[in-house]
Amino acid sequence: TNIVRDFGVGPLTLRDSLFLGLPSSLAIGRPFEFALTAVACVSSALLATTFAQVRGALRSPAVRFAAAATAALFAGSLLQSRYYFDRYTLAFLPFVVATVVLATRPQRVPRTALIALALVATFSVAGTHDYMQWNRARWFALERLETSGASARQIDGGFEYNAWRLAAELGTWPSDDDVRPGPHFDRKSWWWVVDDRWTLTMSDLPGAARASAAVYRRWLPPGHGTVTVLVRDPEG
Repeated sequence: TNIVRDFGVGPLTLRDSLFLGLPSSLAIGRPFEFALTAVACVSSALLATTFAQVRGALRSPAVRFAAAATAALFAGSLLQSRYYFDRYTLAFLPFVVATVVLATRPQRVPRTALIALALVATFSVAGTHDYMQWNRARWFALERLETSGASARQIDGGFEYNAWRLAAELGTWPSDDDVRPGPHFDRKSWWWVVDDRWTLTMSDLPGAARASAAVYRRWLPPGHGTVTVLVRDPEG
């Protein structure tokens, strides 16, 4: 859910979606996760099989040296990381694909491959569009909130906003327990929130009332999405 999610790409780093771990109203849920995992496993197996079939392409000393240097470079970078996400492998994935294509030199591209490429391209372009639109709506809502007189110390605008505005000033850092998602309605978000009088979310939360909203156009699925600004209810 940090990068690929139902109907889109990009992490929704707001209190309800990231900190509280509340499901999106558009989420397919477990069926999507299982299907995506199965496809990824099969694709990885096919890629490994292809490599085994074309290992003769690595007979050149120059190619072997370049492959070994690349593997050592990225392995060293990944092994020293405290946290590991599979997206870290994206840096060298294009080299893997290029090696396979050059080694096999297919005479023609299968129709199923073209269909799969079209589906992935559609999802990638539409998902990127939606994520950019979501971010524009989010920052528009924050700018409007600050213009109305609210200070950064009164806002939970999501990870990027509070980190940018308050992390250096506060000089603190969250623990592993702090960043673990869960229904912690009684706690502030872990990303340098001083007072969450104003909170940006994708949905309503208990003890808060809607103050305003920023609407954006979405392609997956077609329609409109909303970034909501909630104000803490003194009675709640």
